[in-house]
Formats: sequence, structure tokens, C-alpha cells
Amino acid sequence: MIRSARFGGFDFRDIRALVVDDEMFSRNLIRQALVNIGCSHVETATDGMDAISTLTNATQSFDCIISDYRMPKMHGLELLKKIRGGLPGVARDTVFGILTSHSENEIVGVAFNLDVDFFVLKPPKVNKLKNRLNQAFTSNRLVKPPLNYDPIPCEPGTQVAIEDVHPFLKDLDEDGNRPERPKKPVVVQTVDSVPVGSVVGRDVITSSGTQILGTGHTLTPELIDRLKDLAELDENVRRISIEVPDTPPKA
Repeated sequence: MIRSARFGGFDFRDIRALVVDDEMFSRNLIRQALVNIGCSHVETATDGMDAISTLTNATQSFDCIISDYRMPKMHGLELLKKIRGGLPGVARDTVFGILTSHSENEIVGVAFNLDVDFFVLKPPKVNKLKNRLNQAFTSNRLVKPPLNYDPIPCEPGTQVAIEDVHPFLKDLDEDGNRPERPKKPVVVQTVDSVPVGSVVGRDVITSSGTQILGTGHTLTPELIDRLKDLAELDENVRRISIEVPDTPPKA
């Protein structure tokens, strides 16, 4: 499923957004930021369970959800998993952003595996929120079938690496196995300067020890955008190793 088919040139005035946060001050702050960038319809919910009630009882579908991580009853990752897994009446490719802080970088592996669209540091800056939404609504990222999300645990520290749940990101042989890759020289670059199409030269691992990308992954625009988000949260992700491209032989 490719979400951008629904948004071929969207207008923020047409976007219906849901803000999920248990703190009233934060809810109002995010809501006002969305209004400031042009969203004309913004609703709020106090936690994941309240959000599910709002989503399933809505007469019109929501285009995006911006949710805090730490909430009572149901936290943000649980809500994201419910939606990606197929919450009745809610589009599985609904754009989903996670509100987080520098101290919560242990959640990024889970969020990656659940196909989060972006991260927003609290308190959010209007321009950055607008850029994140622009990227998300114009992305061609695939949303996997519902069963792919079932085995993903929602608690930090227990998540699997992204390559275990994203087999389409790997070059597989006829038996479905990943062939051994010849070792190639690598160069370290900042995430902001990595070209689209670069190949990861060494596993990308967060400061909490979570592998989010494995050696050999090709960096798509969508993956680079999410790495840029993570770089604001985790200094381990600010610089990554990529393979040095083969130099064509001289004529």
C-alpha cells in the first residue's frame, strides 16, 4: 500500500489531524501549531484508548495522528501498532508522528519497525512540524501487510532489528536468504549529507544498542528522512558509514 496516492498535491487546509497527549498544555500546543500551518480541523485525545474511540467513531477519517509516547492506558507505540495492524474503520497508512524527548531515544527501534512516519521533539517548532508533515504526505513508503506487525513488541528494549521485519529492504537469493556481501571500503558521513541510493556500510545502532538498519541496506529518501529525525534525538545516528561506490574503470 502506497500512501501518497491519496495525497497528490495536498493542501494543509484539507488535512484532518488528531493530537494524542495526556497533558493538556502539550495537546493545546500541538493543536495550535497545526492550526498555524493551516490545518482547519484538529481534534484531541487524552491517551491511546481515547484516540481509538475518536478514530473509530469519526464520521470522516483522519489524515494524520500526532501522538505522545508516554501516556496512561495505552501509549503511543501501542496506538501505532493498532493502526498499522488494521484498526477497523481507520486507514492503515494513516500518517503517524511520535512526540518524544531526548531521554526517550530507546523507543526509536520499535517506532521504526512499526513504520512511524516522523519524530517531533517536544516542544515542537512550527516550521519543523510542517516539514515533517510535508515529507510524510509526499512519501512513497510502503505499509506492510497487517500480519507483519503482529510479532513486533511495543516495549523498548525488546524490539527486533528493522531488517527482521523489512525483508523487502534486503537483496534475497532464490531461497529467501540474504547472500554474503563482499566487504567494501566505507566512508563516514553525516546523515544530512548522505546521498539517496547510498548503501549502509556498517550497522546503524542507536545509543541504547538497538540496530535500526543493517549493513547492505540501500538508503531511500524515506529512510534518510527518518534518520534525520533520529539524529536530533540520538548522536549515534548523526553520522553513519556508507559504502564507497565502485569506481568505473577508465577507458
